[in-house]
Amino acid sequence: MAAADNEIIHILVLDDEESIRWVIGKTLTEPACRLHFADSAEAAAAVLERQPIDFALVDINLPGEDGLSFLEAQREKRPDLLLAVITGEGTMHNAVTAMKLGAFDYLTKPFDIEEIEALVQRAAQTIRQGRRHRPGSVPGRAPVEGESIVGRSRAVREVHKAIGRVAPSDLTVLILGESGTGKELIARAIHQHSRQAREPFAGVNCAAIPRDLLEAELFGYEKGAFTGAVERKAGKLEAVGTGTHFLDEIGDMPLELQAKLLRVLQERAFRRLGGEKLVNVDIRVLCSTNRDLETEASRGNFRQDLLFRLNVVTLTLPPLRERRGD
Repeated sequence: MAAADNEIIHILVLDDEESIRWVIGKTLTEPACRLHFADSAEAAAAVLERQPIDFALVDINLPGEDGLSFLEAQREKRPDLLLAVITGEGTMHNAVTAMKLGAFDYLTKPFDIEEIEALVQRAAQTIRQGRRHRPGSVPGRAPVEGESIVGRSRAVREVHKAIGRVAPSDLTVLILGESGTGKELIARAIHQHSRQAREPFAGVNCAAIPRDLLEAELFGYEKGAFTGAVERKAGKLEAVGTGTHFLDEIGDMPLELQAKLLRVLQERAFRRLGGEKLVNVDIRVLCSTNRDLETEASRGNFRQDLLFRLNVVTLTLPPLRERRGD
C-alpha cells in the first residue's frame, strides 16, 4: 500500500563510499521513505535544490567540502532540515562539534543496521509530529587541545554528544561518576567548546583542601581577615573573570561554604572573607562528584536548595569497568 503524501519522508544519504550508500539503500526499504544519494557536498546541495529533503545522513570525510562545513551551511539555510552525522573517525571533537552545530544525532562506522533503522524512525517521528530540531546559536569554534577522553563505546559517544548539546549554553552542569572516570576532562571539554573557551578555566578540588583554606581559595579575603592576611587577595571565583570555574568533588564542600556558593549561582555575587562589599561575577560553574547528592541531601550533609541549583544539566560518566574495550 502506498504511503500518503504527508507520511512520506525524503532522506538524503551523503557519503563518498558507494558501499555505504548501497547498504543504507538496502536497509531503508519502508514504503514511506524516499531515498536520495550524493557522493559530495556539491552533489548534495544540488539534490537539496531539487528535492523536498526532510532528513540527511552526512559523512564527515568527503571530497572537497567536509561534512561538518556542509552541516553548518545547511543549518543556516534550512533550519527545518534534520541532519545526522555518520563518520569513520569517531573522535570527541567531531561528535561535540556536530552536536553544537545542531546535528540530530551522530553515528560512527562501522554501524549496526539496527542503529540506522532506529535513527531514521526517530527522525521520521520528529518530522511527522512537527518537532523540528533547531540548534542554538553557534559560538566561535574553540581551539582543539586534543582528545580529552578516549573511547568508541556507545556510552562514551553519548557523553560526547551531551557535551556538544550543553557546551554552547551557560547552564550549570553537574558531572557524576566514580573516581577515575574523567570528570575533570569532561569539564575541560565543555569549557573548550563553550563561548568562554578563550577565557580562563580554573578548578578547585573541594575534597583536597581544608575548609578554611577552601573558603579563602574560592572567595578571596580582605586585608586583616585573619592572621597572615597582610593584603587583599582575589579568590579563584573572582580571578577567573568571565571564564569557567570547575568545582571538583562538590559533595565534599562544607555546608557553610555551600550557602555562599548558592549565592554565587543565584545572584552572581559574593563577599570576600572578612569583607562587606559585594563582588559581582559573570562565570560559568561546572561541578562534579562521586557521591549520591540526593542521599547526602536527605541526610543533611548537602543543601537541598544548592542541589536544585546544580542539577540543571547532569552528565553521568559510565564506570571504566563498563567500557573495558575503550
